[in-house]
Amino acid sequence: MKEKNIEAKLQEIQRKKTILKRQKHELQKRVNGGELRKERTKRLIETGAIFEKYFDCHSVEEAEQIALQFGEMVKKQKIIRDNYVLRKYQTKE
Repeated sequence: MKEKNIEAKLQEIQRKKTILKRQKHELQKRVNGGELRKERTKRLIETGAIFEKYFDCHSVEEAEQIALQFGEMVKKQKIIRDNYVLRKYQTKE
């Protein structure tokens, strides 16, 4: 009788352990997902600010029209130059 009681307790502990592992995994996913969302939000804000600055557009509709008009051309001709210096790092002469 004592062995059955011990077996039942072991099974209950194992069941709780499985539940806790699942909860831990879900919480970790939520934390990591939050970080990814923050990074994406920051990137979108920065990209939008650059787009607004150089194309002087202040509405979503304007931005979408510009993106549609220039999108394919930019994708085809996208060249990354090794010697290009970002404007914020350029020296004023």
